[in-house]
Amino acid sequence: MNLSVELAESGVLEKYNVKMIGASLRAIRIAEDRLLFKDVCRKIGLEVPASEVVKDVPTAVKLADQLGYPIVIRPSFTLAARAARSLTTTRNLRMPLRALWMRVRSARL
Repeated sequence: MNLSVELAESGVLEKYNVKMIGASLRAIRIAEDRLLFKDVCRKIGLEVPASEVVKDVPTAVKLADQLGYPIVIRPSFTLAARAARSLTTTRNLRMPLRALWMRVRSARL
């Protein structure tokens, strides 16, 4: 799916008149972007866990302390929950956050 998203966003699919089958680009984006997914779930009346998008480690630690443990961290956009981690203490939070930022090169978690 990552390749499909990249090809669609770069215009390659349109250039060669290739149609995505199985899932639309919009459906993939909604399913994998935490904010979009949360909004869609709420619009249809589903409850969702408390969550926020953060952009740095200190903010993530503060939010985790406010929400309470255990927590799950993950990039805002990632297919198949790659790079997601379940953590139970602040002490265990800092290292995975730094590693996660380095791996996904994303400003949003």
